[in-house]
Amino acid sequence: MRKLLLLAGSMLLLSASLLAQNRTITGKILDPEGKPIPNATVLVKGSKTGTSSQTDGSFSITIPSATKTLVISAIGMTAQDVDVTGRAALTVSLATADKTLSEVVVTSLGIVRDKRSPGYATQRLGGPTGRQRFGQSRKRP
Repeated sequence: MRKLLLLAGSMLLLSASLLAQNRTITGKILDPEGKPIPNATVLVKGSKTGTSSQTDGSFSITIPSATKTLVISAIGMTAQDVDVTGRAALTVSLATADKTLSEVVVTSLGIVRDKRSPGYATQRLGGPTGRQRFGQSRKRP
């Protein structure tokens, strides 16, 4: 009886380790013109596991064998869900996103102001005549 229980337990552990195996997916990400997209994001759908594409658009990611979908996205492109069931290599073409800017915010970088009219409060340190140096005490009567 003990041997049978030990054999059943070891078979259960062995089958669990076989189900938890990982696989590697490689691929290339292209734009609509066929040019590679560098720094595109490749994520396992529903998790935080992911990678980025190289400068030539290629990527390699190790995923659990139960993974079915990868989410591929890039700046200025529409994100795409890709089915990876039974596939080891992918070539994905992302479509250009139709998003445009509706507003532009201009900051004050490079604006020069006159010293006499600052847009902020200033304070001059010194005595009543303005000639006293910082750190010197004034004599009191």
